[in-house]
This record gives sequence, C-alpha cells and structure tokens, in this order.
Amino acid sequence: MDIFVEIHSKPALKKSIVKSIINDFSEIKAQKFASMEVSFVPVDVISELNDDYLNHNYATDILTFDYKSEEPGAVEGEIIICSDVAVSNAAEYKVTVENELVRLVIHGLLHLTGYDDKTPEEKSEMKQEEDRLVELIYPKYFSI
Repeated sequence: MDIFVEIHSKPALKKSIVKSIINDFSEIKAQKFASMEVSFVPVDVISELNDDYLNHNYATDILTFDYKSEEPGAVEGEIIICSDVAVSNAAEYKVTVENELVRLVIHGLLHLTGYDDKTPEEKSEMKQEEDRLVELIYPKYFSI
C-alpha cells in the first residue's frame, strides 16, 4: 500500500503515526488500501477546496476524495484535514488536538470505506464506529 502524508500546516500528526493509523484501520476493518494521501492544510486552503469541489463557501475540518481504485476491493483516496479547524474542534469537544487529528483521519477512512453522515441514522452509525476505532487506535500512539 502506498501512503503519502503532506504537512502544509501545524498542528499535524507525524507522518509515521498517520501511516500507522491507516495500517491499524486496514487490519481492524479487514480493508485493503491501494493508495492513500493525507494532507494537513491551513484554513484558506480547505476553504478554497470546499468552495471549488462542493460549492460550500466556508472552512470545514475534513474533505475526503474517493478515487475508485482499479484494484478490486481496495480503496484509493485522499483525505485533507484543516489543522486550524481541528484545533477549534478539540477545544469545543474538550479533547486533545492529537485526539481530534486521529479522529479526523479515522473519519476520512470511514468515508472512503462506505460510511456516510448525511442522515441522522448514518451519522449515528458512523459516529459509533469512529468512537470505537479512536478508542482502539489513539492509545497506541498517545497516552491518555
């Protein structure tokens, strides 16, 4: 599996931790990844991307792009995380910035593997799985 991590803003997770999270997710969910790119960007970049691709004129915490792998059963995609919004989210939810960044990586991976959060039911199911995975993965890299 090819994993690329780009850090264009901080705070960000170390590249090695992002790669490990993706590998852990792959193992836990029995999901194969062909190629993944994860980028940490500032608010102006995520705002522009959100406007360009979704016609939303605001910053968001994460954007996920599914590139539909040619390899059967494998996922290929890109996750773009806004460091600035992650810091705000962490304060709002009273968690560490690292916890929020891990959650966002997992959230993006869930989107790429078929989860959605458009309806209340989908959102609830996705949140449950996200919480379960954060509880399994986060302590491996950060002390609670």
